[in-house]
Amino acid sequence: MIPAKKFKSVMVAGVCMLAVILGCKKTAAASAAPTAAASPAPAPAALALVATKPLKKGIDAMPELADASTPAAQKINAAMKSSDGAALSMLKDCKSYQRSVQPTMLGPGYFSVWVNESWDCGAYPNVSISVRVFDLNTGDAVDWTKLVSGAGVKSFSDSGADGKQGAPLALVYPALKAIYLKDPDNAGDCQTAYDDDQSFVIWPEAKSGTLQVQAFDLPHVTQACANTMALTSDQAKSLGFNADFLKALAAAHQQPGANKLAAPGN
Repeated sequence: MIPAKKFKSVMVAGVCMLAVILGCKKTAAASAAPTAAASPAPAPAALALVATKPLKKGIDAMPELADASTPAAQKINAAMKSSDGAALSMLKDCKSYQRSVQPTMLGPGYFSVWVNESWDCGAYPNVSISVRVFDLNTGDAVDWTKLVSGAGVKSFSDSGADGKQGAPLALVYPALKAIYLKDPDNAGDCQTAYDDDQSFVIWPEAKSGTLQVQAFDLPHVTQACANTMALTSDQAKSLGFNADFLKALAAAHQQPGANKLAAPGN
């Protein structure tokens, strides 16, 4: 017969051993449980724009930022108003003038507006595609030579009637031209339409998450060759486009409502 004192010690040891075993099983079960995947960061909210009416029939007003609480936003809205004033001046000085405006990226980091203008001010009507891309941190129009690193990169500005150079509107980049010429839409007669220093207008398109590229400032007889080409993120990266800029474009593509933004190049 086991003495009571010894029996009690055996029982205590057994209980302790059982607790250790159960604790090990619980620990093993916990370590075997799958770790919950971290939820992805929410997509950044798109910029809100002020609801605007056309300046005149056939002339869209430039969009303005609804939140103008920062100096950068105020600078952007001032630029939009200045562009509207220039449009009304064109209507006054020309036989006809029309303008359509479509935002293509509403942050983060950048605000982009595609502008299609047509006018009749001289011997024949003319059309022009331009883009306003603003840095939301500074309120300044982007300088593509600061966002692209590559041999032969330089900005292009056209001359006004007074012969003075305007603000940079497009980018000259030989490597970009080489890719542009390989695009099927630029085959045939268009192969000879671009000069050595051909400039390109570029805009970020949040809807597709791509950079859109179009030949700029072509002579009137070859304007039909102003085809639009999309650059994927990988292509843009290989051409030396700024990594932070491309990350911002990728984030814009994930924004709620990005699929409803304009895709004028398509």
